[in-house]
Amino acid sequence: MEQFHQFSGPENHSAAAAEIIKPYVSERIFWIIRHHGLFQGYYYFHHLGEDRNAREKFRDHQWFDDCEYFCHEYDQNCFDPKYDELPLEEFGPLIDEIFTHKKNTLISELA
Repeated sequence: MEQFHQFSGPENHSAAAAEIIKPYVSERIFWIIRHHGLFQGYYYFHHLGEDRNAREKFRDHQWFDDCEYFCHEYDQNCFDPKYDELPLEEFGPLIDEIFTHKKNTLISELA
């Protein structure tokens, strides 16, 4: 998803990415992507004079731990220039698989 959500500004990239993938993913994945920007702030907000614990307002949410895990394991390390990343082409089959199966549409719910 990193490749998809970097087109928007930092203040709305989570919302933009989440809306793009919403018809294709579960409610849980949508929530994680929608909130990961705030959760990611844990790693840098304090350097900008902001509250790194802003994510705590969601502490009691059922997917808090999942979003925290996603940011820790997959998002925050993307800013390391030494991180050994795969070329974009490696993700083509996965992207095709995700975007050819709508999960959250009225038609699929009625089928």
